[in-house]
Amino acid sequence: METETLQTLLEIRNALYVLTAFASFAFIVWLIYAFSRIKANLKKAMDDDFTHQANKYFEVADFEKLAQHCNEQLTSHPNHIYALWWLARTKLEIGKVSEAKALFRRVHELAPSWKETHIDPYLEKLNSGQEPR
Repeated sequence: METETLQTLLEIRNALYVLTAFASFAFIVWLIYAFSRIKANLKKAMDDDFTHQANKYFEVADFEKLAQHCNEQLTSHPNHIYALWWLARTKLEIGKVSEAKALFRRVHELAPSWKETHIDPYLEKLNSGQEPR
């Protein structure tokens, strides 16, 4: 009887070890997921803040401040797609067409899905001689 009880207790202990390991693994996976969501949300919030400020400068045609805003962002994040796009639009507005085209090409390299909606409309206006805005 004592041997059976001891055997049962050992089986219970082993089952608890397995459950603890599984729960620990599940918790670690959940933590990784939670941190990745936090990071993604933080990046989106930062991009939204950058874009909001850029749009404010653009609306009042303060292209000098807009270019400075973009260049500050590009200093720490050289491939920041929104900063490159807004800088391209700024260059286009102030008549630096070749610089604007180069920046739009770079945006296209980094975000090919932006071609139709964020790049082509400006390049078409440029090629047709229309005002950029």
